[in-house]
Order: sequence, then structure tokens, then C-alpha cells
Amino acid sequence: MQEWKAAREELISRDESRSFSPPIPPLERMAEWSQRKPGEWAFPIAVAACLLFGLGARIRIFAGGLGEVNADEALVGLMALHLLDGEWSTFFWDQSYRGTIDVIRLAPVVARLGATRVALQVIPMLQSIVATILVWSVARRIRTGSRPAGGRPRRA
Repeated sequence: MQEWKAAREELISRDESRSFSPPIPPLERMAEWSQRKPGEWAFPIAVAACLLFGLGARIRIFAGGLGEVNADEALVGLMALHLLDGEWSTFFWDQSYRGTIDVIRLAPVVARLGATRVALQVIPMLQSIVATILVWSVARRIRTGSRPAGGRPRRA
């Protein structure tokens, strides 16, 4: 027991001896942005333009004929309805692959909104938004070599 406590104290003291930079306060970050040169605004403007284009395309597809429910979405919706009735499936019907995690995520939405087109397409839309944010944060971290605020410093 004493060995465990000694090892724990050693790890704590080693962790406290590391130095890390505190996160930049929002006002200082705004001051940095305001001092950028005109050419340095190209990347943030390009990212904003891509986001707006993606949002517009998503809305147009959803509102138009391309936004109709397809067979895959309908199957997930039917399985979500059955899940709400207590019928659980490990795999998709008549398949021995592809688990039903999408069905589990969709079931509360279908319970709230019903089996509508909006309900069937909201979970994939949210998943694509989360995936976009994760890919962007990884790319930013690779590009700048930065780490998240409050994160631990890299070991040498």
C-alpha cells in the first residue's frame, strides 16, 4: 500500500513540475485578430465561405427532390419504431453486418417528432457536423502544432 502511495505522489509531483501556457483570454484573442494583415484573412474567409456553401447546399437538397427519404433511411426509421415498441435487433434486418447504433440514436428523435423526413435526416446531419468539426480541429492542430486550451504539453 505504501508503494502505491509513493508512486502516486511521485506522479503528482512530476505532473505539477511541468509548465504549460494558460489559454488566451477572449479579449486578447480578438486583439490578435484585429491586427492581422489583409492577406492573413484569406484562410478564415475561405473557411466561412465553404461553411456557408455547405449549409446552402444542404438546405437546397433537403428542400428539393433530392431530399426524399431513401430505402436506407426508411429501414433505419422502421427499426427505430420497432425499438420504441421494445423489439431489439443487433443487426439490420436480413443482414449479418452493420450494427444498429444509428437506430439507437434515432429512436428518441422518432419518439419526439414521429417518423417524418426531418426526423430521419436530422441524425445524419448532426453526425456530419460533428465529423466536420473533428476533422477541422485535427487539421488545425496538425497545421499549427497547437494543442487545445488547458491541454497537457507534449512530451519530448
